[in-house]
Formats: sequence, C-alpha cells, structure tokens
Amino acid sequence: MWSLIRASRKIERVLADVLAAYGLTPTQFSVLAQLDGVLALTQADLARTTFEQPPSMAALLRGLENRNLIARSPARGRGNRQPFELTNQGRVLLSSARPAVGSANDLRRYGLSSLEATFLNTSLQSILTNG
Repeated sequence: MWSLIRASRKIERVLADVLAAYGLTPTQFSVLAQLDGVLALTQADLARTTFEQPPSMAALLRGLENRNLIARSPARGRGNRQPFELTNQGRVLLSSARPAVGSANDLRRYGLSSLEATFLNTSLQSILTNG
C-alpha cells in the first residue's frame, strides 16, 4: 500500500502544478467537476465525494463562492440545507481546465500501457466503491 500512497502523491503534485495555471487546487477542481451535470449538492455531499473533512470543505466552498465559481442554490435541501451549484463562470473555468487535467491523468506518461492504466483505474474504483 505504501507504493500506492507514494504514487498518489506524485500524481497529485503533477495535477496540482497543472491546475495552478487555472488558479485551482485538485480539491477545488474536484468540487467543480462534482457539481457539473448535477442540479446541486450539499456541503456534506461534496465533503463525502471529495474525501474532505467538513470544516475544510466549508472554507474551500466559501473561497469558490467568493470567486463566483459556485453559488448556493435557491432551492433548499432536506433539513433546510442549501445546496451548491456550478455558476456559468465555474463551468467555463472547468471546461478550460479539463483537457489539461485529462493529459495529466493519462497514466501512459508514467510508463503504463493503456491496458495497465485501465486495469489500475478499475482496481482503484473498486477500492473506492467497496472500501
């Protein structure tokens, strides 16, 4: 497992460098990507899907909201929680960053074949789903 952690950190550093050009961190990008294509998600939903602690997520969401990349939905969720949604500005930034992120996520740059990359991704998805 230590190899997995080390590889994860290496890839995250590459991704962080790529996203810095767009003024985003990997977690901020993840939030924008999670909100793309859905009506709205609550702070708790976003913390759960990005594996962030709720206090950290609150500060991160505030920053994205201050930059007008996300907004609180006018509709309230269960328990009067107000979910977040992607703004047009957030959607434009996400769309412009996606190709660079896709290139950074291409595991062939780390010496894996397409088949090995597919197998690795499938295995990691299984861990995320079942863990």
